[in-house]
Amino acid sequence: MGGNDGLLGATPIDVGSALFSLHDPHQGHERAFNRYYERDHMYSAALLAPFTIAGQRWVATHDLKAMRRPAVGPFGPITAGSYLTMFWIQAGHLDAQQQWVSEQMRSLVDAGRTFAERSVQTATAYDLVGSYRRDADGVPPFMALDHRYPGCAWLIVEREAEIPMHTFGALLLDEVLPAHFASTPVALAVAFTPRPKE
Repeated sequence: MGGNDGLLGATPIDVGSALFSLHDPHQGHERAFNRYYERDHMYSAALLAPFTIAGQRWVATHDLKAMRRPAVGPFGPITAGSYLTMFWIQAGHLDAQQQWVSEQMRSLVDAGRTFAERSVQTATAYDLVGSYRRDADGVPPFMALDHRYPGCAWLIVEREAEIPMHTFGALLLDEVLPAHFASTPVALAVAFTPRPKE
């Protein structure tokens, strides 16, 4: 196989988009939901999709939820949303990835491979704004989900509508994050902006 063969060709691996979902199984269905999600849905509806670089799940325990601010956030009360899942998508290929997922989901629905006993706080596509790395040769963003960091914090920042996204992104990544994280254990921050729902 030549060096330019395959889905990505000569294009370097790089995150361009992400999918974030936050959800809860209904009470009494927690074990069944985790088996369904981890042993079927995460692979069959996402990781097997073309241009999906990686995916990872995190659990927000009761104690971690208590740290959330404000009490009612952008996705509802702080008690909602126990499982956060992130998928990284190759730059320039979100549309193709989502087309595959859409077609695959129809097949999974027809096969009865869905899970109704859950609540979804959000399931949204995001575009990459940029990243902050504490160390010059630290983990690149495309490897972050496979690196197995001990934890993940999802910080949602709202900008004023009149401030252009590129200005806000530069301020956040070049000034705010380095000032706050330079001497902390936080080695990487990846910033995204949500896409409008089609």
